[in-house]
Amino acid sequence: FPNEEMARLSGQDLGHLQRGYMVYQKQCQQCHPQPLLPHEVSEGDWHIVVPGMAWNAGIDHEDEESVLQYLLAARQMPSDNAGGGSQQ
Repeated sequence: FPNEEMARLSGQDLGHLQRGYMVYQKQCQQCHPQPLLPHEVSEGDWHIVVPGMAWNAGIDHEDEESVLQYLLAARQMPSDNAGGGSQQ
């Protein structure tokens, strides 16, 4: 789950990262019971994957940006602190 350290390291607002995490957990698991963890996809590929999946899932642009920022921030964290998947 996003925390202050993730926000600080990524330069993103904690609330924005938490929103992205929640949307990622709720929306992505509707079609992907075990969605990819943030570190399993390159930063460049997330920039390609997220817009397409957001469009398919009907996710609005604001939530799409939150998800992308969460995924990119989580990639910067050690994998045991990055969140994602179905741990919560």
